[in-house]
Amino acid sequence: IPRTLIENAGLDPIDIMTELKSAHAKKQRWAGIDVFTGKINDSWKRVNLIISRFLGKMEMTLLFL
Repeated sequence: IPRTLIENAGLDPIDIMTELKSAHAKKQRWAGIDVFTGKINDSWKRVNLIISRFLGKMEMTLLFL
């Protein structure tokens, strides 16, 4: 699946997959591909940010109800 996602993003799958496997071998468990920049980064931090923003917006919505 990662190879297909990389190809669909218009990136070079061989280089990116090599970098991703290297990151996983270095015990970077949550390493993932940022398809906008083509770089390997910590995907879990991004998920936490998205969840925090979502919860903040939900709280704001409930205040208005």
